[in-house]
Amino acid sequence: MIEGIEKYEITQNFKIRVVKSKKFKTDLIGLFLLRPLNDKEASQLALISRLLTRGSMKYKSAKLFNDKLDEMYGAVFISDVVKYGEKITMHCKIQFPNKRLVESENILQESMKFLKEAVFNVYHDGNSFNSEFFEQEKLKLIEEINSRVNDKITYAVDRCIEIMCEKEAFSVYHYGSVETVKSLENEEVYSYFTEILKSSPIDILTIGDMDFDEIHKLVIKNFSDVIPAEVVEIPCQQFCEEEKEVKYVSEKMNVNQGKLTLGFRTHIRYDDPLYEPAVLFATILGGGGNSTLFRNIREKESLCYYIFSKIEKFKSVMLIASGIEIENYDRTLKLIVEEVDKLKRGEFTEDDINVAKEVLVSSVKSLTDYPNSFINYYYSRELTGSEYNENRIIDEVMNVTKEEIMEAGNKFILDTVHFIKGDELNENQ
Repeated sequence: MIEGIEKYEITQNFKIRVVKSKKFKTDLIGLFLLRPLNDKEASQLALISRLLTRGSMKYKSAKLFNDKLDEMYGAVFISDVVKYGEKITMHCKIQFPNKRLVESENILQESMKFLKEAVFNVYHDGNSFNSEFFEQEKLKLIEEINSRVNDKITYAVDRCIEIMCEKEAFSVYHYGSVETVKSLENEEVYSYFTEILKSSPIDILTIGDMDFDEIHKLVIKNFSDVIPAEVVEIPCQQFCEEEKEVKYVSEKMNVNQGKLTLGFRTHIRYDDPLYEPAVLFATILGGGGNSTLFRNIREKESLCYYIFSKIEKFKSVMLIASGIEIENYDRTLKLIVEEVDKLKRGEFTEDDINVAKEVLVSSVKSLTDYPNSFINYYYSRELTGSEYNENRIIDEVMNVTKEEIMEAGNKFILDTVHFIKGDELNENQ
């Protein structure tokens, strides 16, 4: 349960958000650094996020770094990057026990200091990161990007996005590309990092049983010397130029099960009154075991192993993903398009709407079950300029009408059909 939220806008580019809840045994402090999305920045940020966990000038090895976390009653520090449409954010978070559960009145202060140390005083050799750490993390990141293909479901969706949005920043993978990571030089990346710390919007978000004023004072005490003055311009989401024809792309991989993905342009931004109806359209279509795609294509026709649809909130895109036998491509594609068209015509019931609403409401309520999940969701709402009010969010979903769902759905246009099929070796087996 969220008991209250306080906002402090120190400057336009440095904001504090304090979420109070006694529900959790741990507290969490997150620092979010926002950048425009492109391949070079994504590659550099992904590498930097890994270097931050290797040590700081005060804790000059991963052992010393982690020993200090252990001293703080098993606190955890994580750093990663997340893509939000044509923006990318580096998340740096520390999670630690609430002081009422440990014998330390200073755990909050120590955790705040540690976060500042980890991000703003990363271990370096003057004008570069520690060379050994840099080369190790660079190789690990390359391996991680290459391993994308191991998760075929996610990879297929990513490939559809890359092809669909090939002329747009949204096509960039959130960890960048192998080619770019390979080309990165230590001094270049370090210089980039020191520069973005001065030129990026920064948000500090906390959640837990913490006092509003105490957090405000601690943030000012620890971060007042690093508040950015002038920041890089970060563009809002752009709609792409309309494609005149649907793009059909097939790729061969070593797979026994085909991966069919359809990409639709929704033409509905997150701040559009039709956004909630659009999400409900996608949920009725492929949001679970009661969805029309699941009932009619998986259960009735037995044409797929899995099928689902989802909205990319920050890019006005809907993806439909399915795993099928390769020989069922034509029939499955035809039936998926028919299901979309049926919903556009209003061929769905009040029961379908109510079940979809229940799914979305349950999802909203479950966000408060975990501090990290909630703080990520809250930050995403901050990026859209939306206030968090659980009752209002639920009301917005529950008040959507069938006519609004149809109106939203009729804006959806099929853009790209992507299919991963077996290579010749697989096809002959």
